[in-house]
Amino acid sequence: AALVASALAYQVAVGPVTWIVSTEMYPSDMRTKGCALAAAVYSMSTLVTVQFHPLLLRRGPFTTLVTYATTGAVALLLSRIFIPETKGRSLEEIQ
Repeated sequence: AALVASALAYQVAVGPVTWIVSTEMYPSDMRTKGCALAAAVYSMSTLVTVQFHPLLLRRGPFTTLVTYATTGAVALLLSRIFIPETKGRSLEEIQ
């Protein structure tokens, strides 16, 4: 149940941020290259995470879940601090 709750919280809170921010933060003429770079960085981070997971499991499921929950909480906090709210603003206003 904790694993499902953790995955749900990530997908609702932080998961979409990568894709949304990468489409909004680059100017129109640089958007394609910027989004490609963001996707490459995201893929590399996923690769590192997948390689790190077995090491965490050796310490037990509690340590694994606490590590991922803490990482998710820090990511959410940093997103709230550094990423401005763009709701109700046009793409031109954001740029």
